[in-house]
Amino acid sequence: MKIITKIIMVLIVLFCNSTVQSQITFDSNGNYGRIFDITFDSNVENRLYALSLNNHILQSNDKGETWEIIYSMPGNSGRFKKLKFVFAGILSFMVQSPTTLEDNGLYFLDTGSGDIIKYTAPIPIGAENISMVSYSVYAQDPFVAMLHFGYRVGRFDSEVVYYTNDGGQNWTEVYLPENYDSVFPNNVAISPTNPQKLFIARGNSPTGTFGGLFISNDAGQTWEEKMPGTTFKAIAFHPLDSDIILLGTDDVGYGGQSENLYRSVDGGDTWNIIPIPWEAGISDVINVIVFDAQNPNTVMVLEENEIVVTQDDWQSFEKYVHPIGPSDGYFYGLNASFSPFQQGEVFINSNFYPLLSTDYGATFSQLPNPFLSSTFTGIQSDSETHLYFEAQQGIIHKNLQTNEVESFDIVPLGVFSSNPPPFYHVEKNTIGRLYKYTPSSLGSVLGVSSDFGRNYDPLFVNFFDEIRSVNQDPNNSNIVWASFEVGGPVIIDFTDLNNVAVTPVALPGTESMLDVFIDENDSDLVYMAAGAKIYKSVDGGLSWVEKSNGLPTGDNVIYDIEQSPFHNNEYSIATNSGIFKTTDQGENWIQTYQGHNLRKMTYSQFNDLHAVASRMTRQPLFGDPIDAQIIYTTDGGETWIEVPFEAIAHVGSLSMSYLFQEDSVDVYLSTFDLGLIKYTIDLGTLETPDISQNSNSFIVYPNPAQDFINIKNNGDEIVSIHIYNAIGQIVMKHAAEKQIDIRNLESGIYFVAIKNAKGDNFIKRIVKK
Repeated sequence: MKIITKIIMVLIVLFCNSTVQSQITFDSNGNYGRIFDITFDSNVENRLYALSLNNHILQSNDKGETWEIIYSMPGNSGRFKKLKFVFAGILSFMVQSPTTLEDNGLYFLDTGSGDIIKYTAPIPIGAENISMVSYSVYAQDPFVAMLHFGYRVGRFDSEVVYYTNDGGQNWTEVYLPENYDSVFPNNVAISPTNPQKLFIARGNSPTGTFGGLFISNDAGQTWEEKMPGTTFKAIAFHPLDSDIILLGTDDVGYGGQSENLYRSVDGGDTWNIIPIPWEAGISDVINVIVFDAQNPNTVMVLEENEIVVTQDDWQSFEKYVHPIGPSDGYFYGLNASFSPFQQGEVFINSNFYPLLSTDYGATFSQLPNPFLSSTFTGIQSDSETHLYFEAQQGIIHKNLQTNEVESFDIVPLGVFSSNPPPFYHVEKNTIGRLYKYTPSSLGSVLGVSSDFGRNYDPLFVNFFDEIRSVNQDPNNSNIVWASFEVGGPVIIDFTDLNNVAVTPVALPGTESMLDVFIDENDSDLVYMAAGAKIYKSVDGGLSWVEKSNGLPTGDNVIYDIEQSPFHNNEYSIATNSGIFKTTDQGENWIQTYQGHNLRKMTYSQFNDLHAVASRMTRQPLFGDPIDAQIIYTTDGGETWIEVPFEAIAHVGSLSMSYLFQEDSVDVYLSTFDLGLIKYTIDLGTLETPDISQNSNSFIVYPNPAQDFINIKNNGDEIVSIHIYNAIGQIVMKHAAEKQIDIRNLESGIYFVAIKNAKGDNFIKRIVKK
């Protein structure tokens, strides 16, 4: 109890980056979801925690049936690893971020409040590409910890291990390879009952010396080596007797060593091999050793393609051998967690998908979840509405009327290719029409599908090139403009698929064409974006006139051109520096929004004042890291409103699509680690609504408001309400109140995020007088 009180006091004093559950809906297919380090809560039945592929921590209260986000890290530069349940309500994990050095470190999360605290060790002078490798926290006092970093200085790689006994206020360097025959550590551990007893499992070295287990009894001041010449990785302590330790070997390729599981019953002074007949594989690494805390005689060992389990303290054991490299079964185990409430139940994380076993690993099933990596999404809406998104280089198609889902060209996770992933384009006004460009060193193919991606007809082949854009002629669905980085733009006429006609388009400058807009009434009227310039053609691309008056030059890049469906003379462009608009067919441009990396902009077809734009994620290698963001306007671009980063969980996204209704828009985002998510924005005007006539699921009134806001639900149940300020900070949390007191809020613009019982989410903009 004293330890819990101690860390709670630190949480109160030091936590400064509070986050909340995001208001989004997960819309991906669960067959391809990937989450890691699934961990049972020791105190709450059916509660699980897990890590996404990137920067999110997830929680389930129904043993994996559904999930919610309980922590999101801004920036999308770090990847979470090694999630552990410290004690009631507190999780630990580490962040690997080779490009954003300050994000590396050991983190603790208060699952109740979402508050976070970080232990950051010193950065060696001149270090680059810093990344956490392993860590250990003393079980009885989290202020005692070991952190293991890898880094590079110049052309040379190195690693270092630090130790703290005061919560990271002071650090001691306890291991540097240069001082110990240049042998790199593989893993670190602190004895569960002695904060000064440290272990380092050592690995390879550029010299002839490698391996060995290092043990210190004085907090790393001196070390004693055990079993030199053998490389080790996994370390595990008996939950009731810390003198009983299990130790697993690393890759047997080092010096011809044998794969073995070692056991000590005297705190590491002596070691014996547990005789297990291991099968030969590729790397033959013992990755993970896990004791069942409820029954310590049960132990699970995860190897490359083998699972070994004992239920009687190694008097006997079962060995389950699996094929090497399957995409949907066990391969290269990374973590295991025994249920504290159900004997035999254990979650196993392999390198591919999460697995659930109810018989101690003898059999298991894949745990469906929506958290995949996706790079593309598109919407088709006409007589029907169809949603598409990329998964594992293939495409998933969902009919939003029937909810029927199809998957095409999905590449198994165990299959690797040196070719970039395919490029997809969904033709928004032609139901079933997709374009796909498949890069290959043997010849890259642009194909067209008219049956939702089931089949493709080849249109164009080139070599060693990258595609920039595809735009179908709105007046002839058999003609498409395609632009390539090296080869430039071409017009492809596939009226006769057996005799496709390709016409090159001469560019007016040296910049690549990134987008074109073809007038829906006149195919000869074309606007083209090339670099920082806009060009206009009235003869179908035979000649061009520059129309860039008012646009910035230099490093600006124009990514998207759109025409207002209500005003023929009005166009808007999304650029690297913001949104620009013309109302005189490109003669003059004015900037309506200033921001970075705006890649897409779309007008509503229902209201001439509504539009949405997307800021895509930029990774740190290409400048300061930025999260994806949605911006929208309800006054024709006079003002743009930024949806708070927290509202979409600081996701990374390279593609968004929009489905407008009369007073709202569903924004679909393909994300780095949450799959396809949906976020709904209310686009209603800032007026007190006519409640009896409004068809929105939720109505917030009065607006503007001074003292209270009321929430009207038209037959939809409210689950939670969060209010954000204009810079994305949460200022109020509520459950399901119909009236909220806002008298303590300062005057300004706020966002009311409402979640319903179905998991759908809505955002309402209000003004506080």
